[in-house]
Amino acid sequence: MQNMEVTVSVLKGGKVLTTLQKNSENRLLLDFDFQLDATEKGIQRYDISVKPNSLESNNRNNFSSIFIDVVEGKKK
Repeated sequence: MQNMEVTVSVLKGGKVLTTLQKNSENRLLLDFDFQLDATEKGIQRYDISVKPNSLESNNRNNFSSIFIDVVEGKKK
């Protein structure tokens, strides 16, 4: 989809941690880089959500979860 605004959010426990927005211009693939501060040790679940746009007929693939093993969390 050309020249579309693409919005991606990272959530933890249902709370939005950060959101980035980019214009697709005439590219088929966009990279989003997120830097997150982990405050808890152990396996953490983060949800990734892409805001649906009006041209999508199916938006079931706009959400995914990732699991990250945090060895040492940032002190609060």
